[in-house]
Amino acid sequence: MKLTYGLALDGYKPRQPCFNHQFCGPAGLVKAMELRLGLAAREASPATRTCRFLAATEACAAEGEKFFSKSLLADRWGSAAALLSIRDNLRMAGWSGEFDPCAPPRLRDLAAIERQAQGTLPPGLADRMAAVRAVLAQSPGSLPEVECVDDEAHLPWLLRGLLRDLNTRYLTSQPTAAPKGSNLEKIQEFLSGKSPTGGEWDAADDSMILATAHSEITLAHAAARLSKQAGPDTALVATAPGGLAGEVLHGLQSPSPALENASTLRPVMQVLRLALEMRWDPPDPSVILSFLRQPVCPLGAGLRHGLAKAVCDRPGIGSTVWHEAIEKERQKVIEREEGSPEKRDAALKRIDRDMDDWILVERYGRQPGAPGSALAETVSRVAHWAGRMAGASGAATMGRHFRALASIATELAEILQEIAIVSPDELAHILELVSGDGTNVGDQAAELGCRELLHDPGAAIEGCGTILWWGFEKPGGHPAKVWTTEERAYLAEHGIHLQDAGELLAMNLAMASRPFLAARVRIVLLWPRERGLESIEPHLLLTRLRSAFPAIPVLDLDEDKLPGATSKAKVEVPLVTLPRMQRWLHLSKKPALPPRDAESYSSAQKFVFRPFMWVLDYQAKLKRPNQINLATQRGNLLHRVVERLLAADCAIDWRTLAEADFGSWLETIWGELLRTEGANYLLPGGITEGRRLYEEARRSTWGLIVHLRKAGVVNAVADLSMPRAPLGDVAIKGVIDLLAVTTTGRAAVVDLKYGRGKAKRDELSNNTALQLAVYSHLVKARNGGGWPATAYFILRSNELLAQDASFFPHATIVKCNHGSPGPESTWKEFLDVWRWRRNLLEEGWIEVPVDGTSPTEGDDAMPASAPPHEEWRPDESAPRYDDYRFLTGWKDTP
Repeated sequence: MKLTYGLALDGYKPRQPCFNHQFCGPAGLVKAMELRLGLAAREASPATRTCRFLAATEACAAEGEKFFSKSLLADRWGSAAALLSIRDNLRMAGWSGEFDPCAPPRLRDLAAIERQAQGTLPPGLADRMAAVRAVLAQSPGSLPEVECVDDEAHLPWLLRGLLRDLNTRYLTSQPTAAPKGSNLEKIQEFLSGKSPTGGEWDAADDSMILATAHSEITLAHAAARLSKQAGPDTALVATAPGGLAGEVLHGLQSPSPALENASTLRPVMQVLRLALEMRWDPPDPSVILSFLRQPVCPLGAGLRHGLAKAVCDRPGIGSTVWHEAIEKERQKVIEREEGSPEKRDAALKRIDRDMDDWILVERYGRQPGAPGSALAETVSRVAHWAGRMAGASGAATMGRHFRALASIATELAEILQEIAIVSPDELAHILELVSGDGTNVGDQAAELGCRELLHDPGAAIEGCGTILWWGFEKPGGHPAKVWTTEERAYLAEHGIHLQDAGELLAMNLAMASRPFLAARVRIVLLWPRERGLESIEPHLLLTRLRSAFPAIPVLDLDEDKLPGATSKAKVEVPLVTLPRMQRWLHLSKKPALPPRDAESYSSAQKFVFRPFMWVLDYQAKLKRPNQINLATQRGNLLHRVVERLLAADCAIDWRTLAEADFGSWLETIWGELLRTEGANYLLPGGITEGRRLYEEARRSTWGLIVHLRKAGVVNAVADLSMPRAPLGDVAIKGVIDLLAVTTTGRAAVVDLKYGRGKAKRDELSNNTALQLAVYSHLVKARNGGGWPATAYFILRSNELLAQDASFFPHATIVKCNHGSPGPESTWKEFLDVWRWRRNLLEEGWIEVPVDGTSPTEGDDAMPASAPPHEEWRPDESAPRYDDYRFLTGWKDTP
């Protein structure tokens, strides 16, 4: 058997098939020798090794002050990972695991950790390499033929020893034959240590191209076109995420290598993180919503959709709508006609099991954290679920994702079982260690006839016509200066040979030079100027090349074209004019928009003032995704306080209680209200806002009680659902915020608003308070008699607004400019406007009264914009919340 070794050859596939010949890097070489010598064992992940090393480090620190003690207190996992890296580097440099008592203090501390870790720390690559060398020293047996493509001086000390034990033959890399006199030949001579013989840099020669652009999309198009034009004798060196280039190759109908990017954000992979986030107290409504909306959520689809809607409406767990969603799903299962009783029972049990396993779990405070065993239960549950889904999934790609999740979760559960208490930050660190780079999409395999793909420039060991280097950028992660001069001297004296920064730089430059030496016709180097809002610098090798050839140009693909036949890097796309705003839309079908069976205040308001919204909402049935609306939530919480106060089963009587007793009652219910409907105000960053809301609730609710008492109200009902009442040839319905009745039987409708006091004043002044008129109409239709009084109560400012003081003597009076103020005249004018809009819609005319359109006077082309009553003319300024802003067209721009 023949082995070809190189530091960058793990995972390398030769251009031509070969028998009994293996290409390998450090990990591959050790694994091959372990298999040959009978030493093969299960490899431990970095996360498992870090966990075990952390335990040893903490045990060592408990014995007395160590150089890492303070770092360990500040960041346990980060410190353990750094110390483990130092330990492994020392092992690779030849350290046996012991230091004598005369060693510098930090080295003695590392030796103390090593003694603590004996027998518990799984072996790393250096440990396995040392074990292979130990066996070879005792009984070498028949050795494979080994050759190395790297310079021996670039190898770590322990690896050099292993290659010597294997009688390795070192190969000298020679540049391929580039075109005579080309720029590429000059570069190859320079990198080979020779003096360039071809003279100055030839600006007309395109054998070496350096190109950059602001966007990776531009570079991806250039790379894909160059790859397609260069033909099959092309290799792609991808040292940066190359998914974009692969997608462009697909678009050009050219075979693509497996260039997909790994990610931990695949939907399947997110289930583990979200399930763990559900264990923290207080629960985060945004996390709950993300978990329920996961397309691969462990909960049944019907249950999670209902709960997600409930969380959007009332952010928390346990609200009335939350329990209604669960009961609705149970009722759907019971009423399902198909299926046996056994299946229905199983479906009902699954609802209870899903709630217990994923939602109603025991929660722990973020400080100090949760027991590792409790978190391990959740992780094990995810692993079992992912294993079942992997077997049940019909799509091969999804099956791979579920298997990857099951593997990660199984390992994480083992790690968590060994830890007493885990904080959220530590859990995130462990999860990052276990997840690594994540998973690929899985459905982008290398296509037949695709270009050779290399993930490291050091793997370019075979000649190739054209080489494209995607990601020719400055490598990160410069080695930190760990050791002092005294410590380095001691280590060298005791046979521990560390690689210094100069040796590492020489090794990296040698690796980066290989694509230049392997190219026969052309090499193209591509890097973006920016990625993720961070500037990107070219590779350090460019500085070295420019020391010999200062005239090397760098093309900016945002401005320049690639030379010669490769100039079509950009595709000119013609401009398309966006739809312009227009005041009226017309549908030719008649009757174009039939009336609905019943309207509400919100739909009637859109019908009158924003008819295009009414059409899109209720006729086109466009649905906006449910989301937590913080602006609405504040008002809802204060509404809920009033509802509980006025409920029939309330523990206090608002008619007689003292203000102090009211404050005690509110303090009692407020915490439970936030847990069920405002959990975001229990989280860091929301606590202060939650306390401010409490003060607003205390002040405004007591203010409302005072107004009710002074008006002589003896009966007040909140959140009152009213029966339907007539609205022309249809019906109207609604839920009244507050209906107050005095001892004399006189009634008043009060609408509670969190804010918008100015807008409500304007409505009362113009007598266009449609919401109050609708609710008054509903009360009158149910009870008969006259029209009830009306008022707005602004919760935030603790202000009750009315057109007169006939019902609420201490109300803030808003002078009405209308000749006949009150809900009766408002309702009559609304009916006139309603019929006018209805006639227009029956003719197919939809008005779009928004900023950017102008009212029309009415002619043969389109109707007039003026409503029957001037006060009901729509406000053309942009509404505060407009879901259809870009569906109504764009303004003309100069």
